[in-house]
Amino acid sequence: MNLSQPGILHRSNERLLEYARRHRDLTACALLAAAFLVVCVLLQLPYYYVGLAVVGVILLGISLKYPFAAFLTYVFIVNFLPYAYIESKTFTLAKIGGILLVAITLAVTAIRTPDFGKRIKRAFDKRGLVVLMLIAAGAVSTIVSRNPRSDFFEQHFQFLALFVLTRVYVDTEKRLWWLLVIILLARGLDGALGLYQYITIPEAGRIGGNFVDANEYACYTLLALPIGVYLAQYEKKKLTRILFIAAGILTFIAVIISFSRSGFITLALILLLIFLIPAIKLRNRMILLFLTIVLVITTVPFEYWSRIETLNALFEDEATERSVMIRKRQVDTSIRMFLENPIFGVGYLQYRTTPEKLLGGYIIKRGRLGEHSAILQVLVEFGLLGFIPFVILIILTFRSGIRAAKLAKLAGDSGIRLLSTATTLSFTSYIIFSFMLGTYTKYLFLYLALPMAAYDVAVEKLSRPAAAREVANGEDLGKGMV
Repeated sequence: MNLSQPGILHRSNERLLEYARRHRDLTACALLAAAFLVVCVLLQLPYYYVGLAVVGVILLGISLKYPFAAFLTYVFIVNFLPYAYIESKTFTLAKIGGILLVAITLAVTAIRTPDFGKRIKRAFDKRGLVVLMLIAAGAVSTIVSRNPRSDFFEQHFQFLALFVLTRVYVDTEKRLWWLLVIILLARGLDGALGLYQYITIPEAGRIGGNFVDANEYACYTLLALPIGVYLAQYEKKKLTRILFIAAGILTFIAVIISFSRSGFITLALILLLIFLIPAIKLRNRMILLFLTIVLVITTVPFEYWSRIETLNALFEDEATERSVMIRKRQVDTSIRMFLENPIFGVGYLQYRTTPEKLLGGYIIKRGRLGEHSAILQVLVEFGLLGFIPFVILIILTFRSGIRAAKLAKLAGDSGIRLLSTATTLSFTSYIIFSFMLGTYTKYLFLYLALPMAAYDVAVEKLSRPAAAREVANGEDLGKGMV
């Protein structure tokens, strides 16, 4: 073919422009991705910037055809790769491009969703407005602080997007089931990675899977344990149930091999709640108890109990274990910092850089002070302006999950009841370890959204006539991934 022949290039250009006009969203993202890649090359930036562009384009392609599948992909990435969101130290053009790429990808995903206006209105109900109040309070605290952190805004854009998209997309029982399955598989795979690390490199000390910190690895993996338990009860197919049980066991083992004391406390309390809450049959709870005892006997190394014994230092006048001593001092330090800035707080991430003199000379590494209590972090960094909506959010979230389970129980719907209980206990796990660990992160916004979404699903499904419910249940299976 002779490309110099008159008309050929013109016709090709016309076809390209026509395609661009028909697919404006795809064209915009493609141009942004291309510009993003050029900037990465010119500035010689790390490869993960390029990877971000590629992942964004892939997510866009999926979202154009299967928006809910794109959302599940996003949730999997968030749960399996904890540091997958944009968090670099320099505000470069590439960073701006990366944020815009994620923004446009998620926006196209949302716009392609039917009844988007109705769903976005649901996402910003009174519970969603309290989320906005929390973020606004954090923004004010950040702006008025002595050392403002611009990454507050880029991170919270992504945190809010995760919360909103969860509320937008999860509107049926089947979709709630898919979301919980993805979370369980992601954390189960990370549990398997931790087990592999423990077996192959035992000399490296405590392992952390995809997390740097072993305590974070244990506690965030535990978020999926209630999900594994209740999905195994929910599922009827034996092979799928075995898969859920295996993933749940991996989350249990993750606590043991990480030697995490905060993980141990959270595990014990969550298992106690699972045994006490009658959402599953007594026989199955006894089976779970037996399985727990077997796992403890067969997997817990003797050295683990020696580490747990150091918790006694919390009740002694003079602590004998250094890290426990620091946790005791942290409460006094936090109260002093809060009283100095009670309204607006000290600003986002300033709690993690507390002067050493307040901690008795303890050297802070990687902001470990902040990682010892997310509850205290919100109180000190955001002040009462942010802590009050934070507490309100916790109350509203528990209320949503409990009301969803009660509605399902009254309607005799065991499926919704199991899924609602799973989301509520998963959020409970987050709150328990937040007193001992966990920096304020994107996971808060995801696990806030889960019980709220469960309540939305319960109200939508259980308020319909019985015949309409049966039809909707049948349609869920076909529409679950669209």
